[in-house]
Amino acid sequence: LLGYRITDAPNFGILEDLIHRIRHHKNEIYPRIVVIANALDQEPLRKITTQDGINFCSAFDLTYHETSVKTGHQVKLSVSTLISLMNSKSDDRKSSSSPKKKFSFARKTMRIFSEK
Repeated sequence: LLGYRITDAPNFGILEDLIHRIRHHKNEIYPRIVVIANALDQEPLRKITTQDGINFCSAFDLTYHETSVKTGHQVKLSVSTLISLMNSKSDDRKSSSSPKKKFSFARKTMRIFSEK
């Protein structure tokens, strides 16, 4: 999960370097990454457009969501997407971990966000 504030251009600017580092460290060509553009509640101060975020994520084959943690806008969707990607990644590797453990983590995480 990588995030940036839509009001912070320098923060958005370092995403590419972070993605390259993650991919190099994980020794995978396409690790599953979700990019969160946060602070939609500050739309008048926006410096990174929605289209900039979409184009960036398309170029790196990443999942993109825009949220506002302050208002809760699309936070559950973003977390659900990340959990689904994590679970499918685990399935891809034919993990020996118990499905109960995997889904327990997902339930706990969703419970945290549903309380908001």
